[in-house]
Amino acid sequence: MEPLQSGTGVKVLVVGICGATCSGKTSVVERLCQQYKHTLVFHQDDYYLEEENAIPKTEDDSFHWDVPEALNHERLVSEVTKAIEDPFSICPDCKGPEPKPTITNAIHLLLLEGTMILELR
Repeated sequence: MEPLQSGTGVKVLVVGICGATCSGKTSVVERLCQQYKHTLVFHQDDYYLEEENAIPKTEDDSFHWDVPEALNHERLVSEVTKAIEDPFSICPDCKGPEPKPTITNAIHLLLLEGTMILELR
């Protein structure tokens, strides 16, 4: 697995963490964040469509959240792309008093977490 080269020259390793509901995805993300500095996290739950009329319905007329069509793919892909191009802009470890990592000594870890994260278009 090779990291991507960002627009700023920093390497970004993108990792998708997918699994069933309550399978430990968030726990894995939290552990990785504790272990590695310069970790960027994108949770699928933050990218559901906001317009209720756009969310698919089930046969009993309730909202069907567990389908890719319920996600705002465009916004998620846009924000992930921006993070890959310039990880410094959103990395919490790069905004503090410590100096930013140089091209040669840092890899930003970009984690995508969710039940349908592998469905990204």
